[in-house]
Amino acid sequence: MSVRVVHREGEEPVLEVDKRTLPKSIPNRFKHLRFSTKIPVECNTCPYRSRDVGGNGICPKFEADKLCVIRDDIRKLTEEYHTRDGGEILPLLEEELDAQVEKLKFFGVIETFAGQLNPEVSKRLNVINNITKTLNEIKSKTITVSQTEKKVLSPKERDEISQEVTKMITVTQGGLNTTS
Repeated sequence: MSVRVVHREGEEPVLEVDKRTLPKSIPNRFKHLRFSTKIPVECNTCPYRSRDVGGNGICPKFEADKLCVIRDDIRKLTEEYHTRDGGEILPLLEEELDAQVEKLKFFGVIETFAGQLNPEVSKRLNVINNITKTLNEIKSKTITVSQTEKKVLSPKERDEISQEVTKMITVTQGGLNTTS
């Protein structure tokens, strides 16, 4: 965030926040949340959660202590297991991981005996990789700490800043020129 001096004709210079440098706005509709790259697995840690619990309140799917259904990978899991509770999905995912490892061993043995590459082995490796990644995300708890400070300038402080900035900037008819 930066501050700039705005000169309007017939008025004294005014100190304003440069809105071009503010962070990009948060998506205001549900469909735009799908394109967010940093949606966590759990609703409790999501920045879009309800305002009651410290979010910005734009997620219509928020439920406390549940998994996110906006993320496609997690939504598919919750539809497959018919629950959004992470405690119920974890053991089921671990069982599925064990089953996929056993299938990988089976197809690995077949590949060895056949002496040629079996596409099932690559498929099982990808499935195991995806399940493991999802399991790690659900198991790991991320803690986000944010701190904000808001300070309101008194009129005297604003005038002092404006005078200092005005000293550094000279106005010409062609626009603003900065002097060192």
